[in-house]
Amino acid sequence: MDIPVFRELSMCLPRKSGGKGMEEWELAIKLEIEAARRQATTYELQDGTFEVNLPDGYLYRFPFEYEIALPDDTEGDLQVGGRVIPCRVVSLVSNHLLLSSEQFLGSLVPEATITLKPWQVLLALREILHRQGGTPVLRKPAFASGPPALGVVARGFNPSQAAAARAVVDSPACAVWGPPGTGKTRTASLAVATLLQKERRVLCLAPTNTAVDQLAKEIGQRLKDEPKLLQKVLRYGFPVQEQIREHPYISSKAHIACRNPRLATAINEAEKGLHEALKRGDRDAIKRWASEVGRLRKQGREELRRYLPQVMVLLTTVAMSLTDKDVREAGPFDLLLVDEASMVGQLFL
Repeated sequence: MDIPVFRELSMCLPRKSGGKGMEEWELAIKLEIEAARRQATTYELQDGTFEVNLPDGYLYRFPFEYEIALPDDTEGDLQVGGRVIPCRVVSLVSNHLLLSSEQFLGSLVPEATITLKPWQVLLALREILHRQGGTPVLRKPAFASGPPALGVVARGFNPSQAAAARAVVDSPACAVWGPPGTGKTRTASLAVATLLQKERRVLCLAPTNTAVDQLAKEIGQRLKDEPKLLQKVLRYGFPVQEQIREHPYISSKAHIACRNPRLATAINEAEKGLHEALKRGDRDAIKRWASEVGRLRKQGREELRRYLPQVMVLLTTVAMSLTDKDVREAGPFDLLLVDEASMVGQLFL
């Protein structure tokens, strides 16, 4: 019997289209969307600074003092100097709001206004349900004869962590709970590393880019002495941590370089050209290089999308697993692992 990918959601989502169950779900999500639209809030921003180029645009950082629950990948409209520019929340950390803008706004943005659209992920989920008529599924349990040995990657783990990792590997559905600091993400990385050693595919999700990066970092630590295995791990999406963006094995950049070295070289040269143009303040050169960087990075994203069904361990956000068609169609996987799963319902439903 197939196992629902989102076990918690599968208890309230209908498996087939039509009928009373689907009608109730459609009404519920419609009401959620309407409520989210009514609660849309506009925030004043000041003292924004350009930080780095991202695959889908330009990263800006703004001091942010508002106390709100703001999930990564929330879409919004940024108003700057009379222009309305689509943007996306990359992360909200340490009283700073990191935004990805489709357009280059200059090195400094003294004033701006953002209107957030948290209902976008609900619209995407409703569209998926209409097309698929139910929830996606995993394969059958990975190991019919019990969990495999955890091997040398389990060194440094205490007995309860090792037992939890074995339960994750062997159970059709398993929840691992522990107070802060007990090593839940490390334990998750142990389960993933064990499955990867046995050539099993794993989809790793978390509600924020920061949490995805942390899990990717832990998996990298588990497999640091096995580069051939690390090359089968991909952090897909928009990493916040520079060490993950630049990781020699699991970053998008590394995978593009492995599959298409000429394209990777072209992207690096274009990025250097843009960086030098920004330093000189040469607007014509900035425009030319920014266009070239965007064109080449688009090619890189297309290269990655074609490659996703071959990736053994795919790490991304819950939002991207819902909204990115290529992630949804990259399966089947032997295990779905959701880190910080208790946050998913609060942020996305």
